[in-house]
Amino acid sequence: MAKTNFKYINDAFERPRKMGVTGEICCTMNGAGTRWCQAACKSAMYAPTLSVDETLKRVEYFCDNGIPADAELLACVNHVVQTLRDHTNHI
Repeated sequence: MAKTNFKYINDAFERPRKMGVTGEICCTMNGAGTRWCQAACKSAMYAPTLSVDETLKRVEYFCDNGIPADAELLACVNHVVQTLRDHTNHI
């Protein structure tokens, strides 16, 4: 396999891996999020076919409801995704 092909494959898997890590950080925080919000967060973060915008929309749909614990989880997701966007070209 040529080096460029390997790089393409590596880049193709880079975004889902980073979103999965974001899910591990934000979706499972102690005391953050209701059961519904946590489930939506995990579902969205581990869905490799969703774009970043679709992922955020899914989390916002369930977590942007005025409940403080859900707001904390949503803030974590937004912060981590924005940080990844600022520091990489893969997301």
